Amino acid sequence: MPVISIYHLSTEYLLIVYFLGNSFDSEVFTGRLKDGVFSGFLV
Repeated sequence: MPVISIYHLSTEYLLIVYFLGNSFDSEVFTGRLKDGVFSGFLV
């Protein structure tokens, strides 16, 4: 089950999703939250 952390940076949000399993992996998305929908890109 992924652990999601959202950081508010000025007018943008940094969304970090951690996948906890046998091997640690993380995906970082940056973008904006509009109307409760996150639109961004993978870093």
